[in-house]
Amino acid sequence: MFSAAIFRMTLRQLVGRHRWGTLLMVLVLAAMPAAVALLIPQRPQVGIELVKKLLVPWLVPALVLLGGATVLREEIQHQTFVYLYLKPISRLGLVLSQFAAALVVPLGATALSSILLALARDGPLGVFLGVGSIAVIAYGALFFMLSLFFSRVVLWAFGYLVIWEGFLSGISQSVAQVSVKRYALGLAEALQGSGGEPSALLSITVLFGLVIGCLAISAMRLRALELAGSAE
Repeated sequence: MFSAAIFRMTLRQLVGRHRWGTLLMVLVLAAMPAAVALLIPQRPQVGIELVKKLLVPWLVPALVLLGGATVLREEIQHQTFVYLYLKPISRLGLVLSQFAAALVVPLGATALSSILLALARDGPLGVFLGVGSIAVIAYGALFFMLSLFFSRVVLWAFGYLVIWEGFLSGISQSVAQVSVKRYALGLAEALQGSGGEPSALLSITVLFGLVIGCLAISAMRLRALELAGSAE
């Protein structure tokens, strides 16, 4: 099902020379939490607060989008996807291969950000890495799926973050119940030992359920797409 060849090809595309500017921006964003931490007077829990208020809700989604969550949409728009579409591989396998490649850069950047933040404020590196990585996978699956439905996925992603997770979640508990941020932050609280709801088990279950659902929908969407030239 998983294609190592497509994974490698997609990864080369995402880290090629033409993306050096994007990769540099990714590194700058990755260093931001540690830089902000150094500007804040030393006090307990600074690191975890930056994870919950900066890294998870804003930087992780930006890293996911810059790192390659829209790679499949770009190939469809440039009509280079026809070659992949005709290869003898299931649509789910194709989705999994490209999605895995799209996670490499944001996961690496999030790991770097977590390490720098832990060094800057002597924080719990395991918590930073765990929460950041799971948030990357969840946001990555969501944006990857959205890219197959909308050509301007960055605008839709920004609208989701600002309107759904920002504004609506703040005034409606029902909306907050179905947001990535709620469960990612709930996981951070649980791993930190602060208790509260949702629990770590519920947070992980919901987030990975979201990932599985988004990837399944992506595969079904891919089957339904009528690509120019695919019938030739």
